[in-house]
Amino acid sequence: MPRSSKPEPVAGKSHADDGGSDLAETRAAATLVRGIRVLEAFRSSDNGPLANKEVTERTGLPKATVSRLIHALADMGYVAIDPKSGGYSLAPGVLSFAHIFLSRLDIRLQIRPLMQRLSAPPGTTLLLAVRDRFQMTTVEAMESDPGFQLRAWVGASVPIALTASGHAYLAGLLPAARTRLLEKLSAEHTDSWRAFSKSIDRSLRAVAANGYCFEQGEWKPHLSEVAVPVALDPNRDNVMSFVCGGPPKLLPEKKLEQMGLEMVECARELERFFNREL
Repeated sequence: MPRSSKPEPVAGKSHADDGGSDLAETRAAATLVRGIRVLEAFRSSDNGPLANKEVTERTGLPKATVSRLIHALADMGYVAIDPKSGGYSLAPGVLSFAHIFLSRLDIRLQIRPLMQRLSAPPGTTLLLAVRDRFQMTTVEAMESDPGFQLRAWVGASVPIALTASGHAYLAGLLPAARTRLLEKLSAEHTDSWRAFSKSIDRSLRAVAANGYCFEQGEWKPHLSEVAVPVALDPNRDNVMSFVCGGPPKLLPEKKLEQMGLEMVECARELERFFNREL
């Protein structure tokens, strides 16, 4: 029988015709996703380093996989391993990504003078937030009273479905994009969606009528907040939320309305500036 002229596969090498290259890329992508899931397991509420078991439970990954990924992330400077307990915590290396992202947000330079001229009562916080999946994440904040904690530090996140910040963001989207996100949110909050959707609808109507929406203790009993959408491009692909929040006693309904009107003026000023730059 004549021998085939097709070359035999060489051990340890991938060939395009046998799908080896695609398989290697798929495996690399899966490893990347798992590594990101490990990084996302760390939370601001953690009291100390996490044990392998805690990371395993939060990610759903096998212990051996978590251990392997943790050591790889530690070598890259993104995770620190406590020499005494063997526990894991985020390392300063993760800040490099945040620095690159924040340094490109020109709006942070433009909004601070506007924050300073608003009549926000002492003890309240002004912030700017962007969407991160199903949350709004703070990228700029100005606290008039360090003793009041609104979770307004840069990088802190709040749920879109439950907050004025998230509702303002939804109001700032074009209808088609808003519908797509609402569908995803309804699947994320199946059990409570009826109540959440009523609150969202109320906020959407408020923004349409007045330019702002507010919540009074609906997400957190100790928190009232008013929010305004800021659309930085005509197509509304880049929408942010401008928010003022604080204790209900400092932000009664009349003050929320006053702040809302002031913030709408600031938002329109920002939009004119950035749309002029396009």
